[in-house]
Amino acid sequence: MKVLRAVVVLAVLVVAAYLAYRYLVQPPGRSADTITVYYCKTDGVTLVAWKVSRDPRMDPNKVAFYAAAQASAGPPVSVEAIRFPAGTMVKHVDLSGSTATVDLGGTISRSAGGSFAESGEFRGLIWTLTALPGITGPPRNIYLIDPLGNIVLRYPADPDIKRMAKDLERLLRASRIG
Repeated sequence: MKVLRAVVVLAVLVVAAYLAYRYLVQPPGRSADTITVYYCKTDGVTLVAWKVSRDPRMDPNKVAFYAAAQASAGPPVSVEAIRFPAGTMVKHVDLSGSTATVDLGGTISRSAGGSFAESGEFRGLIWTLTALPGITGPPRNIYLIDPLGNIVLRYPADPDIKRMAKDLERLLRASRIG
């Protein structure tokens, strides 16, 4: 009888020690976490989310870098989507307040800008980053950019169309194109 009682007490102590270790040293819910990464379907408009696991101990800068890298890598190859050119890499992500600035390199820096695909690529990247806690969307503006990449005119998202048309007329007249 004493042997049975000793075995039961020993078993209870082992279970208590395991539970103490599990909840004090290794709290539950810290084994894995996910982020939502968006990609743009081939129609250029539809965004689809997919979950990617990440280490929950990552600081916000590492999470933003990881999210940008996942967005630039694109979804699994079996999914039809607009992708960044192969060889595109995320060089650096800088978090400043609620803004994330992404520095991309590789083949994306040598590709021609303004394409339909490029619009879809960056749409997925922006949605991925703004889904992270603390990062807000980009300012809502309309930009007129010249062929060299210079911003010529900027308007708010809901511009005065008559003023915008007048500015464009003046610009075309000055450029001797229109």
